[in-house]
Amino acid sequence: MSILFSKAKSGQCLWIVCDAVEGSRDLFGGRRVCGAPVSQPTSYCIGHRLVVYERSQTAHKPPLEFTLLRRPPEPETHHRDLTEIFG
Repeated sequence: MSILFSKAKSGQCLWIVCDAVEGSRDLFGGRRVCGAPVSQPTSYCIGHRLVVYERSQTAHKPPLEFTLLRRPPEPETHHRDLTEIFG
């Protein structure tokens, strides 16, 4: 099983799996990504299908906040010798 990241459709999770037609599963029972799998034929390789996982409807955790905090730099008081050398 190989994971592809390039053919996601709008509104779907980016985890795309090119899976064998026989339905081989991984060590953990397979397909534990976001939601229900949607199979589509693919041109990547003969005898394989493209499995796209639907976006999960409910969030298990609140989204993480990655906003940047901007503040003026603090005066460097712990490197007094470098301040004397470089001005």
